[in-house]
Amino acid sequence: MKIQTTQCCALSLIHGVNNQTSLTLLKDRIEQYKQLREINAIGLPKGIGATCFQCVTSPGEDILESNLIKLGFKHIHTFKRRTGYAEGMNKLYVLNI
Repeated sequence: MKIQTTQCCALSLIHGVNNQTSLTLLKDRIEQYKQLREINAIGLPKGIGATCFQCVTSPGEDILESNLIKLGFKHIHTFKRRTGYAEGMNKLYVLNI
């Protein structure tokens, strides 16, 4: 699991997650990030100033979706998968912190 700052420093991307990513790991990493943000001045060091997380799920990642919802993520958008992948829809979840 990785948390990566995007071009918009207020938004971070959670990636490298799937159905095998535990609810505990997701929760712990988000809490760890919140604590680092409180300790450091916003924007210092790079990547600690985000106020929103985003995570994209693929078809079949029902456990991941359930865990994101349990942590307060909201489903805000559905979009087609990339050309060349199996049919299905990706879902975008966000969490304001």
